Amino acid sequence: MPSLSELSIPEVVAIVGVLSTLLAALVGLIGYKWSKQAFDSKDAQIAVMREQIVALKDLAPDTVRKQNQAVVDSLNTELASLRAELSATRTKLKDKSTRLEQAEMKLSSNLGITKAAFAISDYEIELRRLSSFIMKSAWTPRSFPDGEGYGYEFYLMAIDFFRRDPEFAKVVVREASEWISDYLFHPLLACILFAPFLKDRANEIFGCFMDEIKAQGCLSDEFQLYADLLRMANMGVDFTALREYSAYQYLMIHERGPDGYPYSMANRLGLRGDIN
Repeated sequence: MPSLSELSIPEVVAIVGVLSTLLAALVGLIGYKWSKQAFDSKDAQIAVMREQIVALKDLAPDTVRKQNQAVVDSLNTELASLRAELSATRTKLKDKSTRLEQAEMKLSSNLGITKAAFAISDYEIELRRLSSFIMKSAWTPRSFPDGEGYGYEFYLMAIDFFRRDPEFAKVVVREASEWISDYLFHPLLACILFAPFLKDRANEIFGCFMDEIKAQGCLSDEFQLYADLLRMANMGVDFTALREYSAYQYLMIHERGPDGYPYSMANRLGLRGDIN
């Protein structure tokens, strides 16, 4: 192969021309690839824009209205279902309420017969219920944890609630005088002895009913006994001693009359001077 210096000028020019042609072809090929990538990128952008245009067409007013209507129809269907269920529930509740009222009427009727047969007043029933919260029986108070007095306080609050009716004491004395000692006075004595911080309130309630007893002129035989029990409780006499004293004096009063009160047991207890 001849060296470059051995070539003539026309041959050198020809070789340069061929190289230029190859270089131009290479540049053109590279440019073609770049152009193709650019076109592909533009095509992709155009495709995305077409999808966006289709989406925008779907959001046209008619389409939006149709979608909104579909949502409204679905909600109305659910609402109708809920209304139907609510109506069915109301019907069931009404039926149960009717049956409950009938049962209550029947029970009230039966209770009325029982109350009439045994001469039980509504006030006696209420006094029984309240006293049972702090008393196991007429002379047996309940025990509360750690000597707490909340039971006695609740009892006095309940009595005060009923006393908001100005006729309460009057009607209790008139209709439940037979049981006023067991279901009112004994619990009040327990309040005085076992919850000393409630002593003033218990004394005030006790005195209110004593005033009403005196005003109505009933329970005259036991009136002084009740007054003495209250005085003894405020002196701190043991609850068991109060029970024994009350039971004995009550028995003697009804056997021999109130004129001999207080009977001999008072002397043995050394209380005659305190209660006269």
